[in-house]
Amino acid sequence: MAANSEREQVPVSAVILAGGLSSRMGTDKALLPINDETMLERIARVAEPIAGDLVIMLSQSMLLPSGLKFNQHKILIGRDKEKEQGPLQGIADACSLLPKKNGYVFVLSCDLPFISTGWLQRLLDEIKQNKGINAVCSQQDGYLNPLVAVYQFSTLNKARYLLSQGKRSCLALLDISHVIPLTPADSEKRLISNINTPEEYQQALRLLEQ
Repeated sequence: MAANSEREQVPVSAVILAGGLSSRMGTDKALLPINDETMLERIARVAEPIAGDLVIMLSQSMLLPSGLKFNQHKILIGRDKEKEQGPLQGIADACSLLPKKNGYVFVLSCDLPFISTGWLQRLLDEIKQNKGINAVCSQQDGYLNPLVAVYQFSTLNKARYLLSQGKRSCLALLDISHVIPLTPADSEKRLISNINTPEEYQQALRLLEQ
C-alpha cells in the first residue's frame, strides 16, 4: 500500500504546444473561439485538474488569451527560442521550464476541441500502472499521436539531445521509448481528434453543440 501511495504522489505536469504556424487553418488555432473560451483556454481547463503545473509554449509574437489569467499561479509561459522549428523544439524549450522533480508530463497540441479530463486520466493511469513504460500515446486508426500523450519526464527531457542529432519530428521521442498505445472506443474517437482546416473547425463547433 505504501508503494502505491508513493506512486500516486509523483508530480504531474502538462505542456501545451501553441506555437505552430496553423497554415492550413489560416489563423492561430489556439485562439479560435469555442463557446465562451479559446481553444487554448479549453485545453488548459481540461488539463488543470490533473496537472500541477502547466507550461504553455507560444510563438514569439502570440498574445496570451486573457481567460488564462484566472489560474496564473499554475501556468508558465514559454516562447519558442527559434522560429518555426516544430513541436520537438517546443518540447525541448518547455522542459527547461518544468520543475526538476517532475514524474509525468502530458504533451498536448492546441487543436484538440474534444479532449477531456477523463481521457487524460486514462493515459496517466496507464503509465502509472506499467513499470518500465516511457510513454502512453493516444492511437487512432493505427497512428500513434505523440502530441496527445503522457511521458516520463526523463524521457521527454531527451528532446534537446534529439534536436542536436538533427531530429525534428516528435516521433523521434517514441523511437527511443517503450510506448503503450491507448485507443479510444469507436464511440469516443473524437476525443483525440484534432482540427487543421476551417471546415474541420466548423464541424467541431456543430458536434460540440449536440
